[in-house]
Amino acid sequence: MMKMNDKLLFFTNRGVLDNFSGYVFSPNGVEPRDEDVLAKIVKKQRMSKNWYYISCT
Repeated sequence: MMKMNDKLLFFTNRGVLDNFSGYVFSPNGVEPRDEDVLAKIVKKQRMSKNWYYISCT
């Protein structure tokens, strides 16, 4: 788990140097951005009100 600004990222898969995926909790419901996770988001799916699944490179 990692805190990123006001969001929490729960990793489901994490590469050695880059490439990771996981669930993001956003307390205010705002979608995660590249700047929030310090990586390029290649897939983003809203799971419920404050939860998103992301895949990054």
